[in-house]
Amino acid sequence: MCVYCIYTRRLENLLSAASPAKETTVTNATLPTDLVEPAEDERSSVREVRELFARSDGRRHPPKLQGPDDQQVSLPDSLFRVLKQAAEILAHHCAVAVLPVEA
Repeated sequence: MCVYCIYTRRLENLLSAASPAKETTVTNATLPTDLVEPAEDERSSVREVRELFARSDGRRHPPKLQGPDDQQVSLPDSLFRVLKQAAEILAHHCAVAVLPVEA
């Protein structure tokens, strides 16, 4: 099965789970073109980030991002989950794309 078919089937499953009363079919879905994959020299850092996320549930002590001016911002749970999934995928040397879906 091609990547496009797997992607389309997963997207249809996601959409039907969000709206079980409606039958949803995805046709001519556009695959994201902004694929992100780890460079060779980033792989060890990606693994470290994955391990950091694995040790945290993101709720009791939410991870924080630190900006260049040392300002810190706690990650909301939704963003924590997206980044955790992305880190897991990137750690396995696979590319990641983010696809917005209306909720």
